[in-house]
Amino acid sequence: MNFRFLSYLLSYTIPAITIAGILAGGILTFSNFIFVFVILPVVELLLPADHSNEQDEYYKRVKNSIPFRLMLWGHVLSQYAVLYFFLDAFRNDLSVWEIIGNTLSTGIMLGGIGITVAHELIHRKSAIDRFFGKALLISTLYLHFYIEHIRGHHKFVGTDRDPASSKPGENVYTFWFNSVTGSFLSALKLESQRLKKNGLQVFSLSNQMVRFILYQIIFVAGVGLIFGFNVIPGFIAASIVGFTLLEIVNYIEHYGLRRTEIAEGVFERVDELHSWNSNFYISRKFLFELTRHSDHHINAGREYQTLRHFEDSPEHPTGYPGMIILALIPPVWFKVMDKRVLKYNSNLSKN
Repeated sequence: MNFRFLSYLLSYTIPAITIAGILAGGILTFSNFIFVFVILPVVELLLPADHSNEQDEYYKRVKNSIPFRLMLWGHVLSQYAVLYFFLDAFRNDLSVWEIIGNTLSTGIMLGGIGITVAHELIHRKSAIDRFFGKALLISTLYLHFYIEHIRGHHKFVGTDRDPASSKPGENVYTFWFNSVTGSFLSALKLESQRLKKNGLQVFSLSNQMVRFILYQIIFVAGVGLIFGFNVIPGFIAASIVGFTLLEIVNYIEHYGLRRTEIAEGVFERVDELHSWNSNFYISRKFLFELTRHSDHHINAGREYQTLRHFEDSPEHPTGYPGMIILALIPPVWFKVMDKRVLKYNSNLSKN
């Protein structure tokens, strides 16, 4: 039996630290925030990137592997465990700083691990995988990602038609607004087109977006009924932190890399030059190889444990936590990344 799936247990330190911080209270409510955005970036700066690929035979052996799949499913339980402890903590007399610490740490779990795992699961063909993916997305109030990411982002990545592909010179704050609003509107449009094509009413329960909005309203109401309606603002705030983290990740994954329009509305195929990659071990294991993003876009159905490194792919200078910090400081981000964008867009133009 192959035990390499155990390396992805590293990702479970995030929910463990989050719950421990919530229970401890005080300054320790910020534990997960400090772990992810202080400790991990420093460690990744000290460790070399790992560009190695396995032999094809290995990828064949681990494809459809149950243990690797269980690593994902376990995070459905861990996410809802974190949510329980986060919401239950509001029954206590929390200070303002404890509320902020709990919200930031929980939001990092919801977006950094929860949406990452959801992203992997919604790309699977299995109905149970997709169900678990939606169960994770509903807890961040971002169910429309299920529609837009698969039917929109993967089709139009690296073009102006994709709100989740950041343009050269665009700062992360402008991108956040454009992507949050644009992705929601894109999902509405995609569902409307699907229903019209099939001769169905747009404003009906046949519309996934209508159902998703209703599910999320019911979910928020359920949170209020179980834990008290006073916790709803805290839950929504943690959800916003969660999907904000997703959008920052979108920003760093495709910043400045554009596909050429070869005919009106027709773009060159997606290849290994259209996504930024990060081969740092910790980011890879915590984020289920999301950081090997080029291979994911070349073959969206390829399971995380089989994603490969490509020598020609654009590379980040450090792991995702460090890149997220850089993105939040636009002058530093542009100084570090724009020269790299020029280099890789030059490579694109030669192909």
